[in-house]
Amino acid sequence: MLRTTTKILKVCIYGAIILAGVTFAVSNRGMVELTFYPLPYVVSMPLFLFFILTFAIGATLGWSIGRVKVGSYRRAHKQAIQRIEALENELGTMRTNQTVRSAVALPQR
Repeated sequence: MLRTTTKILKVCIYGAIILAGVTFAVSNRGMVELTFYPLPYVVSMPLFLFFILTFAIGATLGWSIGRVKVGSYRRAHKQAIQRIEALENELGTMRTNQTVRSAVALPQR
């Protein structure tokens, strides 16, 4: 129930964001000139396209910085899992050896 409600809420929020973006794009179709100060270039593009490109560049940079940051944690997690598996195997071997020793106990005098 909670999972379905969360999905519906996400769809509504994403729909509202898309609707706002489409409304912004339709309302701001006018051309703007962008100049890059030290360079002699002038780019003419619709205002909404400038905002879409800015958003896309920001999202890409944020995603790639996040991937780099998470990479070290992933490596450490993978090494920890391998260490845990090795210790579990060692523990299983020790338990098996202990069981064999107790089964082959010397008879009492």
